[in-house]
Amino acid sequence: MDDKKALKYLIDINKVSLEDALSMLDKISSDLYHKKLSVIHNNSISMHFRHIDDFWSCFYAGLQSKKLNYNNRNRSKELESSKDKMQKKITLTIKLLKDIFETTLRVEDELIKPGSIIEIDSNTNREMLFLYEHTIHHIYIIRMVLNSLGIKIGNKNIGYNLSTIEKIKCAL
Repeated sequence: MDDKKALKYLIDINKVSLEDALSMLDKISSDLYHKKLSVIHNNSISMHFRHIDDFWSCFYAGLQSKKLNYNNRNRSKELESSKDKMQKKITLTIKLLKDIFETTLRVEDELIKPGSIIEIDSNTNREMLFLYEHTIHHIYIIRMVLNSLGIKIGNKNIGYNLSTIEKIKCAL
């Protein structure tokens, strides 16, 4: 698959994962959204949604500047405390997908130790693949938390990577 087709595909699958996040938000009351839960070590479901948004926000900022650092997250308490604001933010993130373009990016991170920044070359497609995997990972965590609380998700595929879904189908 060439880069242009790959980018279109990555945009499409990210759109689905973000729409899945929205559909999961619909299953959660505002109180449950920001409630600290022992099953996730006294964190909240909202922290996972906010974390997803943090990475997307860093990506969009990096796409413009050509420099990307996922450690420079906003960690918005406002998005953690308001389910409605999170729904609006995810909806905006979905709308912005149409504006994504192919480019090279310089990714910075402090993986080794604080203050010791590494920089690597990347590109839009690689980061979109990462964002898909990251979003799906957190959606799955949210799904498991909801399952533990007796809240069932109608779509049995939400939170699973597309390759996992295909492997499950093949095993049946």
